[in-house]
Amino acid sequence: MVNITAVLLLASLVTVVYWLSNHGRKAMLVVTPSRIEQCSRPRIAADVRWVVPKGQTAVIYIYMVGQSPPVPWHGAEGHGEARTGEWVADGTTLALTAQDGTVLSKHTMTSIACE
Repeated sequence: MVNITAVLLLASLVTVVYWLSNHGRKAMLVVTPSRIEQCSRPRIAADVRWVVPKGQTAVIYIYMVGQSPPVPWHGAEGHGEARTGEWVADGTTLALTAQDGTVLSKHTMTSIACE
């Protein structure tokens, strides 16, 4: 049986390496794991990696289901990574946002059906 977490992690790493090899010319946001196994843990900590275009700075905002406005979570410049707390749930959206408010990249967490 294929370990889905390992496959998702490998796919995330390949994506990061690809974008970094292009000198970070385009924005990117990668969240690992990209989906939540809802049955085992409804809230998780996730690893977040980003690339911001050269010369730009950005902020990663968190959009929680049923909560507004979005909350600034982490500053982002160049490329980097950070780990969230155990508050990421199904429907949580992380948005890499330029200083002018333009969303450069975003990821919305979804859950995997219970087995």
